[in-house]
Amino acid sequence: MSDEKEKNANPFLDSMNAFRGMYDQMLKQTEKQWEEVARNPMFVAQMANNFEQSMQMQKQMREMLETSLKALNLPSKDDILLLAERMNALRSEIAEVSGKLDLLMAEKKTKKKK
Repeated sequence: MSDEKEKNANPFLDSMNAFRGMYDQMLKQTEKQWEEVARNPMFVAQMANNFEQSMQMQKQMREMLETSLKALNLPSKDDILLLAERMNALRSEIAEVSGKLDLLMAEKKTKKKK
């Protein structure tokens, strides 16, 4: 009789355990369904098609943006990147020339001292 009193004493725990069991079953069933969907060749083909369409739309948007920037006589991302590359090349050349000038100046000072 004491076991029966304990079960009846806390109906909340019984309902929580029942809910937990239902929840676990639902998760297992959902996982099984998604597994079937993910392995379905039609689903995979449709996902690939959606991805391809998304990439095509992104390409078209980029082209439209570039056309708009050219019409407004504004630089594109590629123009800015090319400019940055040119600036880095100029910095390297300036550093090289500056180094050579420093060497020439040092040689000139040593010749004056002699």
